[in-house]
Amino acid sequence: MRKALIRQSDGLVVNMIEWLPGSDWPVPAGHYLIDGSTGNPGDTWDGTKFIPKVEPIPEPPRSTHVSILQAVDPTKARPARIKRTWQGIDYLYDCFVTQTVKDEYVAGNIKIGDYVLVHMDDIGEQVVTGKVFKSW
Repeated sequence: MRKALIRQSDGLVVNMIEWLPGSDWPVPAGHYLIDGSTGNPGDTWDGTKFIPKVEPIPEPPRSTHVSILQAVDPTKARPARIKRTWQGIDYLYDCFVTQTVKDEYVAGNIKIGDYVLVHMDDIGEQVVTGKVFKSW
């Protein structure tokens, strides 16, 4: 019989165990067992049902990266909209641009869909610094 080991303090499902009838396994202090046919480790027991744990969406590292230019709106403080793909997830950001990038965009040398180099500083501000030559 599948049982869930629940931590009393917060209802966290610490583990799932196979409980044999007549077993004398001591339940750890501060925990209790319930029928665990639908729960999983990491879920929360609210006294009535298991609430699945929510996996947080990972944040990409704060690093210089290659992104795709999605849009430009010169009326905004951060005029470049870029798409960064990290671990299979697309992230959209509004970024500052260098004067050179602005001039190249106006001249038609940088276009929507181009790969651009984006620098992310320590506080999370991003600046499009140039176009990437697509050599692949």
